[in-house]
Amino acid sequence: MNYAVFRFSNKWYYYFTGEILNTHEFKFKKSKDGKVSSSIVDVLVDYGEGKNVLFTGTLTQYSLCSNGDLETLYLTGTGRYKKPEGQSSYMKQIPGDCFIIPYNRVLNMNIDYVIETSEEEKVGRLKRFVLSLMSVLFILLLLVVFVFPWFTEAGLLKKVISTFIFLLAWLFLMVSYAGLVSKQNDLSPRAILISFLISVLFSLFGALILGVLDISFLW
Repeated sequence: MNYAVFRFSNKWYYYFTGEILNTHEFKFKKSKDGKVSSSIVDVLVDYGEGKNVLFTGTLTQYSLCSNGDLETLYLTGTGRYKKPEGQSSYMKQIPGDCFIIPYNRVLNMNIDYVIETSEEEKVGRLKRFVLSLMSVLFILLLLVVFVFPWFTEAGLLKKVISTFIFLLAWLFLMVSYAGLVSKQNDLSPRAILISFLISVLFSLFGALILGVLDISFLW
């Protein structure tokens, strides 16, 4: 929210999610170039006896005290900066899945937002739109499979057989579609192409049975 009166009482939500960039107080240019995908935090922690350690990692979660102050930070992919005497500093990765830091030990904290570029965001929205459109088309195509044969002049047996063949064509088309959009990439490009070609062949065969496809020109 741009106006403080409409914001949550949890101010940390806006800092850790990057929503603060959309307020009047923080008009950063990079916030308009894309969307915040994650937040990287550098945390300087008091280890006692005058020893301070700097940690960095992706902020995955946090907890609050009853008064709204920060209680705990939870980081993933955490690294620790070390500076041996007489050498330049370097970061050492910390093993483990979640690194927990009590906020009462934090001296200061820096937040760096990872921004998805506008172009990537547009491509993502376009891809979701295309997939949604294709899903609707597949549903409409399934309706055509069961309806179209019955509006032709073919006999009853041919209509039943062609409906079954069109259904097989639709199923193979769905296989090729699922192979394209699957994140696991279970199907090879060759398998996807073969499924698509089989779908086309079944469609042509069904149309041939109904008599709506004339191939006499081939003879």
